[in-house]
Order: sequence, then structure tokens, then C-alpha cells
Amino acid sequence: MKLPRWQLPPDWPWLALSVVLHMALLVFLLLNREPTLTPAATDQPAEVIQAHVLDATRLEEEREAARAAQRAREEAARQRAQEAARREAEEQARREAEAQQRREAEARRQREAEEQRRREAQAQRQREAEAQRQREAEEQARREAEERARREAEEQARREAEEQARREAEARERREAEAQARREAELAQRLEAEAQARRATELDRARSRYVAAIRDRIRGNWRLPSGESEEFECRVRVTQAPGGQVLNVRILQSCGSSALDRSVESAVLRSSPLPSPPDPEVFARDIEFVFRPR
Repeated sequence: MKLPRWQLPPDWPWLALSVVLHMALLVFLLLNREPTLTPAATDQPAEVIQAHVLDATRLEEEREAARAAQRAREEAARQRAQEAARREAEEQARREAEAQQRREAEARRQREAEEQRRREAQAQRQREAEAQRQREAEEQARREAEERARREAEEQARREAEEQARREAEARERREAEAQARREAELAQRLEAEAQARRATELDRARSRYVAAIRDRIRGNWRLPSGESEEFECRVRVTQAPGGQVLNVRILQSCGSSALDRSVESAVLRSSPLPSPPDPEVFARDIEFVFRPR
């Protein structure tokens, strides 16, 4: 804060007191002037002279008393003026001190306000710096989180791709294994079918030979009834036990006469036990065949 351009002299209280005292004295003199004494007229000279002397003495005394009173009044006025000047000087000093205190208080208030503004500005800068650091930390954390998420996504994508490739490889291997197994099964089935066909053919041939052997044995044991012709055929069912023993004979299609039918039945019974099969699989409990004498 700037100081005022004018300043009081160092002895200004005494100068102010002197001015106040002189003014007070002038006012006192004007207010306490002595009235003009006019002696009373008398007709007797002696008495007048004596009275005049007495009056002069009394007047001098009165004047001296007036002067003493005047001096006392002047002294009292001077003291009052000095006291007033002192009080005025004190009041002026008090006012100046208060003004100085106000100026100092204002300067202190301004300094405190400036310090408060400085602290607030510093606190604001610190808050802004902290907010900036926090934003930068959050941004760094966000970038790190994004980078971590990106790496995790890439790792997840890589694992998924590897898993997909593994599943595709396994599926391919499984398809190839299935195809191989299917080919092998088809080959095995084909071979089995071929083997079964060969076996069936062999069994058919063995069965044909087996039935032919049974028919030949029965033909060898057949006797032509008297009066019958050998030109016939009939269908016969033979039931046998596992050892070839004939259990039953039935003519399914007649040979043409009852005598021929009985001759065939007798020939079957005489052929028991029937020939053993060339292969156990061609054995059948019931065998049907067409019998012809030749």
C-alpha cells in the first residue's frame, strides 16, 4: 500500500497546542473586559477628595483583584487550552494511531487476502496438478487395460484358433479313421460276403452231394413193386436224428400209386442210418428231395 504524499512535522503536537492556547486566550480577553468606572458627582470637595482617594484605592484594589482574577482566569484558560490542546493532540494522535492501525490492518488484510489468494491459487494449482495426474493415471490405466484386453483377446483368439485347428484335425483324423474303418469294414464285409458266398456255394455243393448221397442210398434200397413202372417221381420229406437214423418218412407228392409210395417209404426206412453229411453245417433234421428211380 502506498503512503500519503504529505507528512506531519515531528513537533506537530506542540504547534497545535500553541495555536489552541492563543485562540483560547484571545476569546477569554474579549469576554472579560473591565467596565469603565464613572465616579459619582458630590457636592462636598473634601469628601469628594477623600472619597476620590478611597475610590482610587478601592479601584486600584479592585483593578488588582481584577487583574489577579484575570491572571487566574488566563491561567485557567491557558491550562484549559493546554488541556484541550493536550486532549486534542491525544485525540489527534489516537485518530492518527487508529488510522495507522486501520492502514496497517488494511495492509495486513490485503497481505492476508493476497496470501489467501496465493494459497488458494497454489491449492488450485495443486488440485489441477492432482487432477491432471489422476487423469494421466486413469488414461494410463485405461491404455494398460485396453492393451491387456487386446493381448487377452489375441491370446483367446489364438487359443480358439488352435482349438479350432485341433478340433478340425481331430475331425479330419476321425473322418479319415471312420473312412478307413468304413473301407476296412466294407472290405471285411465284402470279404465276409465273398467268404460266405464261397461258403454258401461250398455248403450248397456239400448239401447237393449230401442229398444226392441220401437219394442214391434210398435208390439202392428201393424195390420196384410188381406191375409198376419205373417212370415216375415223387417228393419226399425225411425226418432224421443227428446220427442219421430215420425218424419219419412222408410223401409230399405222390409217386403215382400207393404201392409206389409204400415202396419209397420202405426204401427210406431200409436206408437208415442215412449217410453222414460231408460238412456238419449241411445237416438238416428235415430233408426234402425229389425221388426218381433212375
